[in-house]
Amino acid sequence: MPFGGGGGGDLPNHEHSPAVPLDGGPLDMNNVTGGSLNQGSITFSDGAALQELIKPAVPAGEVLTFAPAATAPSWGSAGGATVAVQTVWNSATFTTTAGSPTNVTSMTLTGTLAIGNTIVTGCGSVSSPFGGHVMQMYLAAAGSQMGVGNYEKSGTDPLGGYCQWGMTVFVSSAIQTYTYQILTSNSISEARVQGAAAQSVGCNLQIMEIA
Repeated sequence: MPFGGGGGGDLPNHEHSPAVPLDGGPLDMNNVTGGSLNQGSITFSDGAALQELIKPAVPAGEVLTFAPAATAPSWGSAGGATVAVQTVWNSATFTTTAGSPTNVTSMTLTGTLAIGNTIVTGCGSVSSPFGGHVMQMYLAAAGSQMGVGNYEKSGTDPLGGYCQWGMTVFVSSAIQTYTYQILTSNSISEARVQGAAAQSVGCNLQIMEIA
């Protein structure tokens, strides 16, 4: 609604509410309307009037947050996933003739997160000087096998030679022990899991915990 004032001419039309007819044009907030706000501040409604949320003096990566029970937004530290990664290598060749699942020496990791999910991976190579038997490779959580075992040397396969294997299992996180296990079909057979002093050679076990 135009009105006169102090010889300065009419105040340009502006709009207080779209519900009021002939209330003038919309309030232009793009580099025209002034406000007593600090630089970088933003405004929010408290349900009755506009309020100012002042930009932090040192944001340092802070983000705008709104807690479920809060009545106003605020600045806070940026959240994100917690990721914990552990890797272990088999430092020396491991040999077993046990006819039951056997933990491979040194290939054991303990989870650190009680919530979230864990990606358990293992890879490497295994061999045997015997034919006519089965060797199975497993990843295990708290002593219980998980995933599908690979195998070699069944029937009349040639003796010796390393078989490459790789496995990935996705499980719920827990503060528990993860291991790599080897299983021979009988106690007479022999399984050899390759290891070496240098990393990237031989077998490895890794857990990636995400919460």
